[in-house]
Amino acid sequence: TQVYREKDLSGVMTSDARPADRADLKDRIALTYGMIRRVDSAIGKVLQLLDELQLANNTIAIFLTDNGPVGGRYNSGMRGRKGTLYEGGIRVPCFIRWPRRLTAGKQVKGPAAHIDLMPT
Repeated sequence: TQVYREKDLSGVMTSDARPADRADLKDRIALTYGMIRRVDSAIGKVLQLLDELQLANNTIAIFLTDNGPVGGRYNSGMRGRKGTLYEGGIRVPCFIRWPRRLTAGKQVKGPAAHIDLMPT
């Protein structure tokens, strides 16, 4: 988190940010990006362990988030945020890794939702 406190990331706020959101902007952004960094690191460790144990080909790894950011922070230039029907409020990343069946780097541009994933 300290790494992000030292950076000026105020440009990641979207224009629809509420003025009250700006008061503690630096700390909120630092905490958010610190959390993202830790999640990314933890996911990397899990995937690496699957590789080391030679389980990756038989394991479907899915990373999916919920609907957009609550506050007015970075959302890739999309309009809206969580709670809105605009793309910035409903579009989220979904990464699926299954080396045996899926080709790396493929993008699916059509709409989908968590309910489109089959239960295991």
